[in-house]
Amino acid sequence: MTSYWEKPANSVELGVTDSERAHVAIYSLSEWAGTVQEAVDVRVINEDGRWLIDDIVWGRP
Repeated sequence: MTSYWEKPANSVELGVTDSERAHVAIYSLSEWAGTVQEAVDVRVINEDGRWLIDDIVWGRP
């Protein structure tokens, strides 16, 4: 998802959430592009007391 970035992510922020889904934004500072961002939307489930990722949607906001 971020393999084309010239530097590693320097910020991860939790966005909109509800009882099932969370939107997470990942940022990096690029010398040639300024701030770059990717995002992921995940659905989590609680199975036997453990939180597991059930679904992932990749993409920019």
